[in-house]
Amino acid sequence: MLQGLEAEVYSLRHPLNSYDNPRQIWKVWKAEPGLLRLDRVDDEQIQLQVWVRQSEVWVLDARRNQGYHVKGDESYRYMILNSPAWPKQWDGLDLGNEAGFFQKRKAKLSPIVANGIACQNLSLNDDGYDGTLMLRKDTGAPFSLLLRHGHDSLTHLFYRQYHPGQKIPESTFAPPGQVAWQERPDFGVDALYWASPGTTLNFSHFPVPFAYSDWEAEVVKRYTQNMIAARNEQLREDLPPCKPLNGKIPSNPALPSPCWVEALTAKPEESQWSLLTADSPDPGWLAAVQKVARLDPNPTDRAFALQRLVGQKDAESHAVLREALFSDNFSLRLLALELLAAQGDTVGDAMVTLPNQIQHPFQLLFCDNALQRLHAPNFRAWMKLDTAERVKAIPSGSLSAYLTLAESNSTRPAAALALYVLGTPSQAALALPTLTGELLAQGKQKDEYHSEAFYLRGDIIKAWRDRMDQAPALKVLLRQNLDAYSPEREPLLIALGYSMGPLNESSAAPVLARFRTVTTDNYDFYTSAALSLAQLGSTEAYPSLLHVLKLQRHPFSDLACDALEELTNVQTPGKPKDMGVLHNLGLPKEELDLAKASAFWENWLQKHPQRGNS
Repeated sequence: MLQGLEAEVYSLRHPLNSYDNPRQIWKVWKAEPGLLRLDRVDDEQIQLQVWVRQSEVWVLDARRNQGYHVKGDESYRYMILNSPAWPKQWDGLDLGNEAGFFQKRKAKLSPIVANGIACQNLSLNDDGYDGTLMLRKDTGAPFSLLLRHGHDSLTHLFYRQYHPGQKIPESTFAPPGQVAWQERPDFGVDALYWASPGTTLNFSHFPVPFAYSDWEAEVVKRYTQNMIAARNEQLREDLPPCKPLNGKIPSNPALPSPCWVEALTAKPEESQWSLLTADSPDPGWLAAVQKVARLDPNPTDRAFALQRLVGQKDAESHAVLREALFSDNFSLRLLALELLAAQGDTVGDAMVTLPNQIQHPFQLLFCDNALQRLHAPNFRAWMKLDTAERVKAIPSGSLSAYLTLAESNSTRPAAALALYVLGTPSQAALALPTLTGELLAQGKQKDEYHSEAFYLRGDIIKAWRDRMDQAPALKVLLRQNLDAYSPEREPLLIALGYSMGPLNESSAAPVLARFRTVTTDNYDFYTSAALSLAQLGSTEAYPSLLHVLKLQRHPFSDLACDALEELTNVQTPGKPKDMGVLHNLGLPKEELDLAKASAFWENWLQKHPQRGNS
């Protein structure tokens, strides 16, 4: 038996993870001399395993029992920290010595309550890098580790378990002998993909998804590489895997398991990459690619397939590209827009009139190109226009062509979005059941942060907020579905809840007030109603916002606190001035003490009963 550390950690920089629902977890065993074992567990299934013995590393795809072996001249420096550009002054920070590293550098110590857990907060600043380590007050074990550079979160790690001094069987660190290990001189392209705790061999600050590589030079020329750096987290999340800026795409990369989908062909052993990069396609190749573009559950595979359909002369390939204008995935909608335009088909250009949210420079490029084809204002001026003003700024023929195509795809949620926002009142009314049906279907599935369904729900919320003449119909839906409440109706109720405030539907306030009487662990449910009540200026906003604040969950309680301050012009005592909570699930440098904030606002509202009863 060896004595060492056993731990479980997960990263909030990974799109699969949230604090309450981490879906990708790393189990870690560490012992001397130079022994390390890592198991990556996705949805409770082991996907990847790594064994390290000084300068030797074995990496195993556990699903396929395939792996490779790398032997170097020196010990590899594995760390728990997933940073794209790890600063040298933090090299000594590693699994097992977190507290010692901060204490040796005389970190500033202060008490803090994080997600309802009492902790000691150790903070360091070194040459623009801010590090925060939270230690559980009861056990002294790490609770979270955050490293920031400016506004970028380089590492955001949470510890589920942490047991130093454990007795660990030596066999834990022995790679299985029944695997036919492939010998490699180095990690090669796999070094780009380890976007979770595991190794310092990470991609750079300038990630470019393979699917966007054809537009890399144009993006850099038009917007500079700084915009890629500024949006590196969004790019890493969108259509993975990525390569470094100016780096080459491998001719046949060994894609990591999250990006590996069995080929939808007669050759199920082939990866989609092999299918989509075939130099001499067999007769069934085109039909297979069309099937991938339509049916593959992985958006990256669908993106590759759409690009391979460009230049095909058959009508079916063109039809598939047009269908993709109404994909559930916003990135694929924009990609199809650009690919069709390259073939002279601009039927999708009017898509840019919708209230879309641009996440990164490649999406911006595709929108900018469409605006130029429409002879519309530049993107910065365009974003200042409301939908009605945008419609007037483009040729009427472009809009009618787009809506005609949307009608032929009206059962698809993205097509219904277009008809709802841009169509006539009757078209909007006919599109509404498709949108509500999508949200009800989401309620029967596991809710995943930053999934296609998550972003599509956001698109529906923006669409519903955009159409004042449909507010009465939405209010009826709100009441009917709350009367018939079930957890499966929560995505629909959340979307309706967030819509009532911007629609100025003040008569919905009594229904929104009832949200706080429902028992659920979905904090977004309560927040949607509370924020709309605040926008409506209803007295019911105060008890609803206090209810959200007393949940003591970031970022929902922070948003409630902000809304209370805006309604009352009263500042929460002790609230950090630089909190960035609206679109940031990362811990700020100084976290609001939600327990104290809740007590303050409860006391304040009791002293001001005219603001509503809590």
